[in-house]
Amino acid sequence: MDRAEEARRTVITHRLIGAWFTCPPEADYAAAICKQFFEIDSVNVVSRGFSEEINFVGTEQHLTIAEYVFAHLLREFRWQWRHKRGRCKKRTQFLFGCYVALMRKLRERFARPAAAAGANELEISWSARRQEYIERVFGKLKTSPIGPKDTSGPRLFGDWKRARY
Repeated sequence: MDRAEEARRTVITHRLIGAWFTCPPEADYAAAICKQFFEIDSVNVVSRGFSEEINFVGTEQHLTIAEYVFAHLLREFRWQWRHKRGRCKKRTQFLFGCYVALMRKLRERFARPAAAAGANELEISWSARRQEYIERVFGKLKTSPIGPKDTSGPRLFGDWKRARY
């Protein structure tokens, strides 16, 4: 393997994933799933006060995979809202319920066994490199909760057995 190619594979960079007037909740939830399972970090940037962008930070390989999964999850969340919502009228709460159910299933399916010390150190190293890149390129960031502001509703903490995903 060429050393220059190997060096390019480990370079941390960012990629614009989507831009909206206001970021839809399904984009936030899809970005949170990608961040949890695909070795990337997501950064929401407000440009000039009237548009929002989602950027992913990671290696090129991780960004390519996460971008594909993000687009698929965006389509899937929107399809669920159009076809499976039933009587639910609060879109944000319905999508948050879909997000919670999907995260629960993914965590059960891809639960990590107790790993060796070396693998855990490598993961921490990637995370630290991504955070250093974010601070250097985007500056100091604010964090905000991902859930809906209104905590009442039928799908928020209801029976997840009935939801089919």
